[in-house]
Amino acid sequence: MAKYLLDTDWAIHYLRGKKDIVKAIDEYRKDGIVISAISIAELYDGVYRSPNPEQKEIVLLDFIEGFRIANITRSVARLFGQNGLNLKSRG
Repeated sequence: MAKYLLDTDWAIHYLRGKKDIVKAIDEYRKDGIVISAISIAELYDGVYRSPNPEQKEIVLLDFIEGFRIANITRSVARLFGQNGLNLKSRG
């Protein structure tokens, strides 16, 4: 079972080679990390906006290899909304 859910922003920073993010995600992979279908869709948006989508897709597919893909259910979406509100209220 995975301990972490990878955020799209973290994935983008990883793909751009931000060293501290690369190191952290590589460490989290050892403990189990998943990426949501929504995040993959968002990453594909960036792939198809790039000047070289074929190359970017290869990089993306290589990156997500080995991640379990989490499907988003209604209860997960609800928790996301609740937690987002809680975090915003904390600043």
